[in-house]
Amino acid sequence: MLIRIVASFCLLVACGGVGGDDTPLADAGDSIDASTNDAAPTFDAPPSSGVVNVTIRLAGVPVPDLAIVFHDSTGEVVTSTTTDSEGKASATVSRDAMVTVIVDSTSNLTIVGVQPLDNIELGGDLSPSNNLVTQADITVPSTTAASGYFFTNGCSSFSTATPTAPFALAVNEGCLAADGTFTIIGRAVDAGNNVVAWTSATEVVPAGAVTNVTVGDWDTNVQTLDFAFNNAPSGASLFTASATLAVAGVTLANGGDSAALVPTGGASVSLPIFAEAESVVYAAMVSYDDRGQSAVGTISVRADTVPAVVSLMGSDYSPTIDTLTIDTLDPVRIGMAWTIGGTVSENSAMIVNFRWVAGVGGSRSWMLICPPSSTAVTVPVLPGPLASAGPDATSTFNQSVVVSLTSSDQIPSYADFRQNSAGFQFGDDVFPATGPYSFYNFVIQDTP
Repeated sequence: MLIRIVASFCLLVACGGVGGDDTPLADAGDSIDASTNDAAPTFDAPPSSGVVNVTIRLAGVPVPDLAIVFHDSTGEVVTSTTTDSEGKASATVSRDAMVTVIVDSTSNLTIVGVQPLDNIELGGDLSPSNNLVTQADITVPSTTAASGYFFTNGCSSFSTATPTAPFALAVNEGCLAADGTFTIIGRAVDAGNNVVAWTSATEVVPAGAVTNVTVGDWDTNVQTLDFAFNNAPSGASLFTASATLAVAGVTLANGGDSAALVPTGGASVSLPIFAEAESVVYAAMVSYDDRGQSAVGTISVRADTVPAVVSLMGSDYSPTIDTLTIDTLDPVRIGMAWTIGGTVSENSAMIVNFRWVAGVGGSRSWMLICPPSSTAVTVPVLPGPLASAGPDATSTFNQSVVVSLTSSDQIPSYADFRQNSAGFQFGDDVFPATGPYSFYNFVIQDTP
């Protein structure tokens, strides 16, 4: 089962308060708008207590019998229940509550900073089927000045040094565009792996068990997407750029490249781009080596047209997560704390993800989605019957804890995000379906 909370090539997550109720959370406290007359003041804050509704659907179908735990602001249990036949569960909570979903036998999800009257919707799409639709037998025109060839339909691929006809490429259901057609793109590279020509066959209709496909002549007019990065921030060591193209309704990874950085210095990266691309999602990443912990900042943008040049500055990569501290003294309630450099906007979320190996039962993971003001989180309590879904004294924490600061012009506010996190998809998952978007993510990780 897939519960799509956030997708990102780097998105793994955390938040809240290692100390529990001493951590300020977004939306906490009363905000009073006092008027100049004697009218009653307006309270923007939610009521002190109220019902929270949780609905879980998979591909639009309600998911019954999932365990749901409602917690107070310190992570203590208020009540636990299971989703009904409509995938719904509800409970009365106070401000700054938490809600935990025991997603399946290997993963948990907690939303922090939940407010009375919230209507939380979780879910996602079914993973694309691997059922075979057809085998594409591809005839490739010859070309000179190439020492290698690569073909893909978005989910299957092959490469060769000596093209002969025909090539066989599996086309699964997950390779199809919404109209049931598939697209094949090929690129020819020289000895240095530089793209020297493109070819394609778009909107191909499957024709039974085998579909004969002849791609077009090789086009040697190779366009590029150029990245210019300047004024690298302190501690930055590497600049990496990548791009994903949309062609005839199919998403195609286009690869990437990187360049070393020195403080205040710059870098340039040039990526070959298929000229017929309808849109592009590009990502520009800056890696840091000054924290003693792995840290990467990423700017992702979806554009309806491929820009000629993407110009970026070191100051664009803000805010940052500067330190991460992990407390496993109480293995049942592991805690994470971090420091932020810069100002975090309200259209953001802090997301924490950690894994552990249980004494019995194998590896499990826990994701916590938290308000943007969070600088710490402690794992909430699971009641007795569900305690085995969390870590215990026999658990081993030998995998990275990952904290991510995520913001996007597609997130109106954390209030929207926490109630509909399944509706937000990031990174190479194109969201929205059409039109531009921008996405910023800063990730830091460390091993306990």
